[in-house]
Amino acid sequence: RSLADVRLPQGGELQALSLEAGAGLVELKIHFKFVKQLHLDTPWLQDLRLLGCKGLFEEDFTSVIRGCPRLKVLSLTHCADLKEIDFSQLLVPSLEEFDLSGLSRASKLETLRLESPHLVKLLLPAWLWVEGYGLRQLMLSCPELSRLDLGTLRWGDLQELRLIVPALADLKPPQSATLASFSERAGPRLTVCVSSACLELLDLEGADRLAQ
Repeated sequence: RSLADVRLPQGGELQALSLEAGAGLVELKIHFKFVKQLHLDTPWLQDLRLLGCKGLFEEDFTSVIRGCPRLKVLSLTHCADLKEIDFSQLLVPSLEEFDLSGLSRASKLETLRLESPHLVKLLLPAWLWVEGYGLRQLMLSCPELSRLDLGTLRWGDLQELRLIVPALADLKPPQSATLASFSERAGPRLTVCVSSACLELLDLEGADRLAQ
C-alpha cells in the first residue's frame, strides 16, 4: 500500500528526515527549527510547504526539489539561510505557484532564478524594502505568468533584472523613484533586460538606456 499521509511534529527537535513515497503522497508540510539533513524521494508530490528550516542551504534545497519532479505548489516560510534559489534548466517543470511571502526578515536571499513554463502565481518576500536586505538579482522566464508584483523591491538594491514573461498584463514596479533617477548612480552595475511590453508596464523614462 502506498504512503498517503505523513504527520510530523511541529516545533520539536527533529533535525533530519529522509522520506520515500509513491503516488499516494501528493501534499507534504515540513516544519524544522533547524535542519541538518532533508532528503525527499517523492516523485508524485504536488504540494510542498517548508517552514522554519534554518540551516537549509542552496545545495541541499536544490536536492530536495529534484526529488519532487511533479511539484505544482511550493511555499517557503522563514528559511533564513537560503541565499540563492535557482530553478533554471527546468528544474521544476510543473511548478504553478511559488510563495516566498513568508520568508524571514533575517533571510539572506539575494538571487532568484526561475525558468518555469507553467508558473501562474509568484509571491515575493514582503520585507524586501527593509534597508540592508533585498533581492539583487531577479531572473524570470515564465511564459504563463500574467501578474507580477515587484513592489517589495527597490531599484537601488537591484543589480540585475531579467524578465521573459510574454503573457504579463499587470506589473507593479519596484519601489522608490524611477529607474532614470538611478541611471547615473547605478550605471553598469544595474542590468535590465525586459521586453518592450514590460518597459511600458514599468513606465520608466530612460529605461532603454540601461536595457541590454
